[in-house]
Amino acid sequence: MKFSILIPVYNVEKYIDECMQSVLQQTYQNFEVIIIDDGSTDSSGDICDRYAQQDQRLNVFHIKNNGLMHARRYALQYAVGDYIVFLDSDDYLELNALEILKETIEKYNCDCAIYGYQSVCEHKVLTVTCDSVVQVITDKKLNLRKCFFPLSYNAMWRKCVKRKVFSDFDYTPYYYIQLGEDIVQSFDIVHNSEKIVYLDRVLINYRANQESITNTIDCCKIKQVIDAHVFLCRELINSKLFDKHEIAIIYNIIADQFANSVIFIMKSSISCFEKKNQINSILHKSITEEIFNSIWHNANFRSKMIIYLGTHGHFFILKVMWHAWQLVKRALYGK
Repeated sequence: MKFSILIPVYNVEKYIDECMQSVLQQTYQNFEVIIIDDGSTDSSGDICDRYAQQDQRLNVFHIKNNGLMHARRYALQYAVGDYIVFLDSDDYLELNALEILKETIEKYNCDCAIYGYQSVCEHKVLTVTCDSVVQVITDKKLNLRKCFFPLSYNAMWRKCVKRKVFSDFDYTPYYYIQLGEDIVQSFDIVHNSEKIVYLDRVLINYRANQESITNTIDCCKIKQVIDAHVFLCRELINSKLFDKHEIAIIYNIIADQFANSVIFIMKSSISCFEKKNQINSILHKSITEEIFNSIWHNANFRSKMIIYLGTHGHFFILKVMWHAWQLVKRALYGK
């Protein structure tokens, strides 16, 4: 069994060595590595070239910067392994990851294995996210619900997927999505897999982003997250696997995401006029009137209030309500 490990690289000279060493020191060695240098402006590309010169299993492609989704799709066309492992260049694998995946695949003959991860910072474990027991699910609807209700398993970097599962779906119109690209790509994987195994093992270390949160609002990135959720909503509905009640839940997921975006913008330091313009810009550029009506009809009371107040510029009332809700939560749940 051969694995293809796909690593998109962009300006990670500080972390790429640890990532590469975690691959090269695997206890199971039948693999190839496809590295896509996505237009790095630091020494990342040169570091990858040096590794490729020392090991013929490594293939490096230098391309113009087009984003993470494009880099992954570009790498896929060169992969020849039986199974695809996605690895971000600032993360690193447990050294027995491929060995455990090989044993899992041979035992369950699965199309996809989804494994646990631990968030790390300076080699200190912050959190561990992992199932307590192995689960094997062959029901397509159950897999879609488990992965997307809520978005617990959508990350590409915690998946090992049979190469034949990937379809010829054209992702080109979605290459602009940087935040939420995992949602867009994961749907096809989950939908096309006949059997998915959810492992009770941590196989990857996810490097937590420790950069401080600023008051700079990136309207484009917020729009990308909304667009990814709208894509997911449309695909779940088109699958025709869900009844009216479940479709209502899907619309409510988008409503919650949009409401959270409104709160994020509300907490920024920009003027109320700019806040209202950005919220309405995201709404009208990402969501059609038909979809918005469905979202509004199925949204819970909290989301409706946030969306209404945000789109009409009533930020003082929204802020008072938000702080009141936080006080209630702390009183009830101690947080």
